Amino acid sequence: WAKDVKKLVIPEGVTAIGDGALKDCTSLKKLVLPDSLIKIGDRVFEGCSALEEVVLGRGITYIPKDCFAQRTNLLTVTVAPGLTGIGDCHTPAAKMEAR
Repeated sequence: WAKDVKKLVIPEGVTAIGDGALKDCTSLKKLVLPDSLIKIGDRVFEGCSALEEVVLGRGITYIPKDCFAQRTNLLTVTVAPGLTGIGDCHTPAAKMEAR
């Protein structure tokens, strides 16, 4: 991924994002994930120090371990009604909102 991207909208049809896939995207502020996405890897946002907002698609039922760890700028994570679990170390600063 380009390190200077501020907003990223993953297109519909993508079903998984691997471990650390967006690592060190230090300019990324907003991420929108499609309803087709069903798996997010561990530590996907590691080093994304500017990340403020994440909108999870309806296919995500579990937020994995350390997915949002140490994201002190993260203000809002919008989740779908089907979310059933959150792994250890999600960011305590973020507000979880229903879609």
